[in-house]
Parts: sequence; structure tokens; C-alpha cells
Amino acid sequence: MATPEVLQKVQSLPGDPGVYLLRGAKGEVLYVGKAKSLRSRVRSYFQSSGDTRPLARYLDSLTRDVEVVVTDTEKEALLLENTFIKRHKPRFNIRLKDDKTYLSLRIDPREEFPRLHWVRRWRRDGAHYFGPFSGSAALRETFRFIQKTFGLRACSDSVFRNRSRPCMLHQIDRCSAPCVGIIDREAYANRTEEAVRFLRGSREQTRATVERLRVAMREASAAMEFERAANLRDQIDAIEKSLELQKVETDSAADRDVFGLHREGAIAEVAVLHFRDGKLVSSRADAFRSELPDGDILSSYLEQFYDSERYVPAEILLPAEVEDRDVLEEWLRERRGGAVSILSPKRGEKDELVRLASRNAEVALHASEAQTERIEAMLVALRSKLALSAIPRRIHAFDVSNLHGDEAVGSRVAFDAGEPDRDQYRRFRIRTVEAPDDVASIREIVRRSLEHDRDAEIAAPDLVIVDGGPTQVRAGVEAAEAAGFPGIDVVGLAKGRSLRRRTGTRPGGEDRAVLRDGREVRFDASSAELRLLQRIRDEAHRTAIRYHRLRRSASRLRSPLDEVEGLGPKRRHLLLKRFGGLQGLKAASLDDLIALPEIPEPVARRIHALFHADEA
Repeated sequence: MATPEVLQKVQSLPGDPGVYLLRGAKGEVLYVGKAKSLRSRVRSYFQSSGDTRPLARYLDSLTRDVEVVVTDTEKEALLLENTFIKRHKPRFNIRLKDDKTYLSLRIDPREEFPRLHWVRRWRRDGAHYFGPFSGSAALRETFRFIQKTFGLRACSDSVFRNRSRPCMLHQIDRCSAPCVGIIDREAYANRTEEAVRFLRGSREQTRATVERLRVAMREASAAMEFERAANLRDQIDAIEKSLELQKVETDSAADRDVFGLHREGAIAEVAVLHFRDGKLVSSRADAFRSELPDGDILSSYLEQFYDSERYVPAEILLPAEVEDRDVLEEWLRERRGGAVSILSPKRGEKDELVRLASRNAEVALHASEAQTERIEAMLVALRSKLALSAIPRRIHAFDVSNLHGDEAVGSRVAFDAGEPDRDQYRRFRIRTVEAPDDVASIREIVRRSLEHDRDAEIAAPDLVIVDGGPTQVRAGVEAAEAAGFPGIDVVGLAKGRSLRRRTGTRPGGEDRAVLRDGREVRFDASSAELRLLQRIRDEAHRTAIRYHRLRRSASRLRSPLDEVEGLGPKRRHLLLKRFGGLQGLKAASLDDLIALPEIPEPVARRIHALFHADEA
């Protein structure tokens, strides 16, 4: 039961709309919700005759404080709720792990020579958008096909304006080279219109395009341009195959997103089917562990799903009613710039589409459960293979990167149940190691990582992976002991060639796992356990390399003037402008610098000494 302090606070809540945060014993946010009346909604969690949901009874026993934020309208509460969910990541709210927008193709017909390119955000700017695509592979395939078939430019406007001769894309028949006048504006506009119609799925336009390509193929063949004729033939074959593809279509040509929901116990799977111009173009599914009712799950999902510049269709179909439908419609109407309807159909074609989406959610949930079982079996096998003390569900991997000791950095990547947990990635600047020493650097970053997690009360990993052999493993073990975690398993993953050089054997080049006692464990080259270890090790390596390159780029941008005490950005800009750059400043005499009224004499002397230290 809630404490008397919480119950007293709940009794004094206002009846205004707003957002409430239920906090636990350590002050952590357990749940974030919105309400038309804060008093009525929050009281329901703490009354025996109130909210009958299992989650409400559970929150009643865990809540130690209630915080509310009053808003003027329900719509403001909706937006604020989503902001708090992203900020606090409450344990009992659903949260999209990947709420980025999908990729889409964009063509702006107002440009003199419209460009084909991809974007993540749809804007109300008069351009044509096509998508969304569920993955970059599908988008790239379509992109290449449109380029090859219609010859639309893909270069940026700055590159387009400064071309003096055709680029390589024109040489391989993927651009009609409007930049240098090989195709005139009218002919290019016709091609652009054909591409737009094709992307919209017009069968008539597709057949017209095929006929145009057939004519061009016959002309190329008659002119004995057999390579060009073969390319045109391949394009025709690809288009005709697209005509034969079985696609889900609806009687209506409207744009709509159809949501489905499937639940098994505490696991809920939400699937969404994207229909554009009446055709199914992509889908996605997300799983959540939640005791919330269907309507609350869908409402929260919609808020997070469309909380970006994601395209909002005119119609959204749901498998259950949502309590705040009017507020959601008003919010989405503003984002779309036009009417938006949220419907929960009970019969007819729309109900069949919702059932189809729910069936996709069921299939996705079962596939996810099967994948979870496969991962669990793989982790159990990994524990046995490496003689670990626990199943390695939580894995941290470390790597270092430097160039002759300069800008030495390290990385930590985290994997949870076989998947990356990017919120727990960390980057380190090496502090205690001067010369290039990977072993000492590994010792430092492993110790700092474990100490940070200990102080932040974050659970320690089940397994630590370092890139290297026995020496690196010993460094990792020593770091874990220094941080107060002597029992953590530390494993090294060494490349086959390094082991061959050290042992004189010929292991075939496969990677090996090195245990803390020095033993080497070999895997079958096709084993899932080895692929997982390699994936984690390579991710740590990529993260370290990216950070090192970032640091090196930043160091190249630094100026020697940054080291002069008393010389800020405004004075630096004035000096460089007055003397025409760094070389002119180096050539300036001390008297020239002292003569500047904006530069104090001590600063002028420090600047002169910086460039004339050898003379002194």
C-alpha cells in the first residue's frame, strides 16, 4: 500500500489536465501518465474501488511520491507526457527502442532539373515523397532502379551547378547529365513526370515506360549498340517483374496506417502496415512488456510513433478504442496540415485490414519469441564453452585506438541478450598512459567503466570481452579487481594470425577466445557463438576508431592561438583579419602587435613569443 504521505498528497491534487509521475523509493520514475483530471486519475491508483488494472495495484505498492505538472489543455498534457517518457524512460511505460523515422524518396518538381534523393522527414513543401521504406536496402534498390530507368540526377545542387563535364554516373547510364546540357529541360521534365507516376504505382504509366524502353532497345540494336540494348532489356525485365508482384491493395486509394495488436501474457506486440495510394508499401512491429490495457498501449504508441516529422496519413485504423482519440486527432491534424481520422472499425474492409495487421503482430511476436529462445540457447552454449560463472546475458566489450600514442581513446559497447544496448555505449579519453600501450589502456578503461557503473548503481556485466590475447586478458582481470569486481569473467578474442605468430601453429586464421587462465578455446568456424563474439568485438573496434577519428579531426582544427592566455575568439578573429591570416601574423613584429589598441601589451608579447621562441 502507498504511504500516508502519498495518500495525503493525492487528496490535494487539482482537477486540471496535466501529467503525473509516480516515483519509487529511490526517486526513480516508475510511470508517467496524462489525465483530463489529475485528481480523478491519480486517485484511482490508490483506491480499492478505483483502477482495477493489475498494473495499478502493483504501482500502488511501489509508489513513494507523486509529482504532477498542470497544463492548460489535454493536448499539452499529451506532448508533455511523451517528453517525460523519453527523458526518464519509466519502467512501466511502453517505449519505442528505435523511434527514428523511415527513409523516403523525394523529388521536388519546382526545381529546374529535379533531383532524386532520400530523406527521413516529410515536409509540406510541395515536393513529391515516396515511401516510407522499411529498410535502407529496399530504398537503395528502388533508388538505383529509378536512376537507371529514368536518368534523374542525384547530386547536390552545389555539385550540379559547378560541373563542367559529365560525371561517372552518366558514363554508366545512371544519369542523363542535365548539368552539362546533354538533355534539355523539357525532355528531363518528361522523364521526371514518368518517374513520379511510376513511383506512385500507375500501371498505365509503367506499361508506357516499358514500351518506350522497348523502342529505345530496338533502335540501339539496329544501330549495333548491343551493350546499350542489353542494359535496356534488363531494365524492361525488372519493370515487368514489378508488374507481376503480388501486392496487397485496397479499394480506396487513400493513405492510411493500419495498426494491429497481439498479446500473450505480459508481452504485447504492435504492428503497423503503411498503405500509400491504396497499396501496402512497408510494415514494422515492436514488442513491449506491459500490463496496460490495449487502448493505453495504442495511445502511447501513437504518441511516440508520430512524435517527429514522420509522415501522418489521412486515416489511422486501430484495433481498439483509445480514450484520448479527440486529442490525438487534433494533435495529428496540426502535424499533417489537414484532416486526420482515427477509427476503430468493427466490420467491412477496414476491419479486415486491422485483422491483417493484428495477424502480422502475432507472427512477429512468435518470431521474436523464437529468436529469444535461439539467443538464450546460444548464450547457454557460450557459458559452457568458455566455462563462465553465469550465462552472459549482459556483455561489455572494450577496444582502444591511437596513432603512435596521439589522441589515444577507448570504447565500451554493451550487448544485452545478444543485441546492442547503445544507451550503455561509452567512450574514453586515455588519461594515465603516455606512450602507445594498448595493455595499459585496456586496464584503464575497464577499471573506469566498472567504477562508473558501480557508482551509478548500474548492474555489472556478466562478461567482459577485450581485444587481444593473454596479456590483455590479465589487464582486464586486474582492472576488474581494482574496481571491486574480482568475480567478473574476462575473455580475450584474438585474431588467428596473432595466435599463429605467437604459437608457431597454423590454426587456419580463425579467431580464438582466450580465458583468464591462459587457455585458448576454439570454435567451429560457422558457430553462432563465435559470430556473436566477433560481432561484439568488431562493434567495439568500430566505435573506438570513429571516436579516434573524431578526436584527430578536432585536433587538426585547433589553432596555436588557442594556447595564448588572454586571447579570446573576438581578438583572434581581429588579428587574423588584420594580418591576412596566420602566416601574416607570424611575420608581424612585436611593435606591430603592441600598436593594436584592441590587444593588451602582455597578450601581444605572448603572441610574438609563440611564433619567435627560437629567436629568443
